[in-house]
Amino acid sequence: MWGLKFRCEGIYFVSFRKPVTTSLSLTYKLPPFTAIRGLIANALGLPRDSFEIQNWFKIGMRVEGKMEIGREMAKFLKMISRKSCYRCENCGFEKISESKPKKCPNCGKENIVKVEKVIYERTFPSSPMHREFLIMPKYWIYLVGEEKEIKKIYEALKNPERPLYLGTSDDLVDIDVFKPVKVKEVEENEINSILDGIHENCILEKLPYRFVPVKDKKGKLKEVYSEYKLVSIPRKFPYLSEKPLKAWDFGDEFIRVF
Repeated sequence: MWGLKFRCEGIYFVSFRKPVTTSLSLTYKLPPFTAIRGLIANALGLPRDSFEIQNWFKIGMRVEGKMEIGREMAKFLKMISRKSCYRCENCGFEKISESKPKKCPNCGKENIVKVEKVIYERTFPSSPMHREFLIMPKYWIYLVGEEKEIKKIYEALKNPERPLYLGTSDDLVDIDVFKPVKVKEVEENEINSILDGIHENCILEKLPYRFVPVKDKKGKLKEVYSEYKLVSIPRKFPYLSEKPLKAWDFGDEFIRVF
């Protein structure tokens, strides 16, 4: 197997928004695995809904320095419409509403059904909320995979097809890429990366791991689900484990990848 590592530094501010919050915008302390794959797909110039590289490699991460989180007041646009289209089966009158009308506004009948229809909004409501962000975060990213794919990613990161960012499209990053090396799996007590599962003296974070595309009967993309992985972020590196753990030998570092 082959390994590739690169240092990734956020320019000014970076935010990895947690989708479970609505009244405020919280951030993950680490880039989600999906964001790292997205960065690599962007470097390769792949289209937006391409999932082919998800099986190319496994990922390990390490935080460099202290994780510093700031907060600001931001204005968010609510781009997703909550409205639906309802039609009267008697007169055919249609009404756009957030809830089903009891009676038809046109004929007064109660025979109202919901119809599948794209709702176009001309204006979008907005609301202010607190937004968390990481201040100039630095990460080491480690990839383990087959030689062909690893060398292809190396060349893409050296000469990316598009500007590279992590988080939102405004969160540009600076990357230092190291040459690919042969790696082997060993058992070690001293680990230089985050760990999967729950470990002592660590910060727990549940990160989006990969996307699971669902297609309809015609083979078209219908919807996408997210898989999550619980990880432990050591408060200092290297992390000393009581029992030996399987890790990949990058020469001077032992990295857990998943």
